[in-house]
Amino acid sequence: MAKAYSNDLRERVIKSYESGISKGEILNIFIISLDTLNRWIRKYNETGSVEPYKRTKNIG
Repeated sequence: MAKAYSNDLRERVIKSYESGISKGEILNIFIISLDTLNRWIRKYNETGSVEPYKRTKNIG
């Protein structure tokens, strides 16, 4: 399973978005996917937090 992105990166991405940098530029600067960016923005807008969701272990 892949490791979660750091909170520092998440905060810098959200601050960039809030400062008016376009999503396309953010994707190129931070090398993340559009789905990841949209998920972080949605979570920040809903909860005010950029903390990753807690992961659960898959058994099987």
